[in-house]
Amino acid sequence: MLKYTSDKKIFGICAALLAAALTLLPFTGYFAASRQVRDDVVRLHVLADSDDEADQRIKLKVRDAVLENASALFGDASDADNAKTQIGSNLALLTQTANSVLEAEGVPYRATAQLTYEYFDTRAYGDLTLPAGRYAALKIVLGSGEGQNWWCVVFPPLCLPAAEGTAAAVFSEDEMTVLRPSEGYRIRFKLAEIAAEIAEKWRKRNK
Repeated sequence: MLKYTSDKKIFGICAALLAAALTLLPFTGYFAASRQVRDDVVRLHVLADSDDEADQRIKLKVRDAVLENASALFGDASDADNAKTQIGSNLALLTQTANSVLEAEGVPYRATAQLTYEYFDTRAYGDLTLPAGRYAALKIVLGSGEGQNWWCVVFPPLCLPAAEGTAAAVFSEDEMTVLRPSEGYRIRFKLAEIAAEIAEKWRKRNK
């Protein structure tokens, strides 16, 4: 009897998973395009030492200095992989750039810079809406990094002062459908967002 009950539960779970898979089948192309958007983007993420007004002001000064250097270092990157390679090769210089600001401001803490992958919630950037998920990011932590953060997109170079980089030059038509979802694609965008959230929770649980 116990085995029969167990088999029924397994069958029920399998049936539910199959039904879910069949329901989501029409959206697989959209999910793939969302994943491609994440692969084609590199973010800049600057974390302030604290929420103190002075630390928040310093965070923005570091941001400006890093963006100014970024234009020369990887503003001409041909794709996200090329941008990541150039960032990785210049982490010491980027750290030095941030620390020069901190030294000039006379604060006791210093900066660390790394190229990492981080989970970001769905966020709007101008007329583009970047789907939730894990993105490559140049992460600059100032001191404890416990203050409010600032982020932008450095590839495509949407926030580099010396670059015009337009989304259309990098993203495919399918990706632009994700980035500028029309009314008819709102449900698909939301499902992709939920799928990314579940995947992130699963990743953290199995770390």
